[in-house]
Amino acid sequence: MFGYGVSFLVGAVLAMYFVKKLDMSRLLSMGSIAIIFGGVILILNFLFGSVSLLSLSIAVIVCVIGISFVTPCAVTYAMADFEKQAGAASACLGVLQFTIAALFSAVVNIAFVYCI
Repeated sequence: MFGYGVSFLVGAVLAMYFVKKLDMSRLLSMGSIAIIFGGVILILNFLFGSVSLLSLSIAVIVCVIGISFVTPCAVTYAMADFEKQAGAASACLGVLQFTIAALFSAVVNIAFVYCI
C-alpha cells in the first residue's frame, strides 16, 4: 500500500510539472501509454509464468503513475463545457464512476464465481 501511495504522489508531482510544459492532450496520451505499458508488463509476466512480487509491483506502479496523469486531464476535459454548472457536473462524474465500478464488480463476480 505504501508503494501505491508513493507512486500516486510521484505521478501527481510529475503531472503537475508536465502540465506546465505540455498541453493536456499530450499528458493524457502519455498517461494512457503508461497504463497500457503497465498492462503489457502484467500480461507478459502471466504468459511467461514469472509472476513475482517485484514484477507485479513494477507493473502496478507504472499503471498508477499513468492513472495519476490521466485522471485530472480527463476530468478537466469532461467539465470544460460546464463552467456554470461545475458542481452538478462534478457530482454526475462521481455518480458515473461509482455506477460503472458497481456494474463491473457485479460482472466480474458473476463471471469468476468458481475461480477461487
